[in-house]
Amino acid sequence: MALLALTAITPTTQSLCQNAKTSNLDPLVEFIAQTSDTQTRIDILKGITEALKGIQSRDMPKGWVQLERILAASDSVEVRTLARSLAVKFGSNDARRTLRGITLDASKSHAERENAIASLISISDKQLIDILLALLKEEPFRGQALSLIH
Repeated sequence: MALLALTAITPTTQSLCQNAKTSNLDPLVEFIAQTSDTQTRIDILKGITEALKGIQSRDMPKGWVQLERILAASDSVEVRTLARSLAVKFGSNDARRTLRGITLDASKSHAERENAIASLISISDKQLIDILLALLKEEPFRGQALSLIH
């Protein structure tokens, strides 16, 4: 962990992110919690996200519940989006509820809603079909919803 304190993007951090499918993520979660630097958080969250592509679920790392609350309150949309995407993979019901709400909230940006849909698709969310049916009523999402329903 002392090595991680020097800089967020060390070979150690890169290795942990690249091996997130099988590695213990606890040190990365702890480091993200300890840093207040938004870009460092984004970089590490992106690394973990990339490493977990194609995985529907993974055991929740130690300290994630507390970190999820911290990241959800971030001023950075990117931090919040990345954190929610990971949280659903870790089995967070709060993240699922939030993402479901975002997908149906017309006041949210198109990109934010698409990211929420993608996160729910990545975990095969059980309520996804109901969300897609509701999105059929919205022109910008109609085509995507139809293609996903098939």
